[in-house]
Amino acid sequence: RSIDRFTDSHPQIGAALSRFSLTRRRYAGIVLDVFFDHCLARDWALYADQPLERFTTEVYRVLAAEPQLPGRLAQIAPYMAADDWLGSYREFAVMEP
Repeated sequence: RSIDRFTDSHPQIGAALSRFSLTRRRYAGIVLDVFFDHCLARDWALYADQPLERFTTEVYRVLAAEPQLPGRLAQIAPYMAADDWLGSYREFAVMEP
């Protein structure tokens, strides 16, 4: 939440959001979020010492071991792991509708 708060209040995010038409602005934050996830996954080696695959495997392990995941996350976590959602963001094609 604190990361979202920081990015949502950043002037460059405001500038990026303003590039979306008013009819699409409702989804602009989601689109940017997914695009930033893509950039992070694609360029992971620039930001982390461990490979993306090791990181995502650990995230999925932690999620699977947690008996009290909140709401929707409890439902989707198994699918995230099975289809490697976090790692799949590397590929731009994953973001296509």
